[in-house]
Amino acid sequence: MSNNKIYKQVNNILNTLLEATDHFSNLIKEKNKIQSVHMFTSIVEGTQSVFNSLEENNPLFYENSDSIIKSLTLISNHIEEDRFTKTLEVIQFSLRPAYSKMKKEISILMPETKKSITMGIYHRIHNPLNILRKERLDATLAEAKKQNVNLYFFTSEDINIDDREINALVHVNGDVITETIKLPDVISNIGLGELNNKERQLYKLVPFLNTSNVGNKLTLPMELMKYKEYAELLVPFIICTSESKVYSFLEKHEHAVFKSIAGNRGENIYFVRKKGSRYIVLEQTKERIMTEELFSVFLEKIIFKNKGNYILQRYIHTKTKQDEPYHFRSLVQKIIKVLGKLLISMQALEIKGVI
Repeated sequence: MSNNKIYKQVNNILNTLLEATDHFSNLIKEKNKIQSVHMFTSIVEGTQSVFNSLEENNPLFYENSDSIIKSLTLISNHIEEDRFTKTLEVIQFSLRPAYSKMKKEISILMPETKKSITMGIYHRIHNPLNILRKERLDATLAEAKKQNVNLYFFTSEDINIDDREINALVHVNGDVITETIKLPDVISNIGLGELNNKERQLYKLVPFLNTSNVGNKLTLPMELMKYKEYAELLVPFIICTSESKVYSFLEKHEHAVFKSIAGNRGENIYFVRKKGSRYIVLEQTKERIMTEELFSVFLEKIIFKNKGNYILQRYIHTKTKQDEPYHFRSLVQKIIKVLGKLLISMQALEIKGVI
């Protein structure tokens, strides 16, 4: 991997670490030890990923690693002893400034580039431009502009493998035009099962974002639950098979979300919040306040229309300071010796009953 790609990757991780560190500070201020330990573990793992990406003779590594590891070690000791004020001091005056310093050093090393990325949005039969919900399409176009990505929408009939081209629909200043372009840098494929011959040829030339069926919102977590070390990472959920199960879950978790097991791309999702004897249900931007009787009707007509088609999951607020949603993804990584010890210390806290 080239240095530029490595620096870009490290820069992205550092952005996440800075966000996570700010959230960590808030948890420490609230003296929320359980969530603080979870967040700190994520920060340690993110730091591992940064150091794994750099060679030990890289100035970014040897000029920053000692101070960062020292700060993380101090934080680990302070958390274990419930020294929240000391923990906050290390975060604010040592750890966060160290991440910021490293990020500034990377920005100097990274060459400025305005090169845009081309992304194809692909569906075998229907042009995605015609089948995506307006809200999702508008959000996709807006984010593409923000990220300097050119989007091209096409179907199987638009692919010319021999000339390595596609005839695609593209948004230009609010208008939709047809444009013939060379194959894009990457393809976001929608609703594909087994690849046909043309798609297999295309896949050999351009990376597809969605190539493996890892399961739906039920089968994937059920598979992960077979492995105890991953079960604790799952957000609590139930399969919606009866009203009593739903009400019992909402007694434990006042804010939750109904998700269609077969749904995707944000479709068939209902947020629900229990407030006293009322239920606040949000679908997209439409909010309704329901009595228990009306909520029961909602369950019968929507959630239990086909029993077992929905799960109810505890809602977790995951948004940046700019109110943009984000998600954590699991990564398999090497463990640097010193940071590995910190993770072991986190596991020790679990054994002691702290979390």
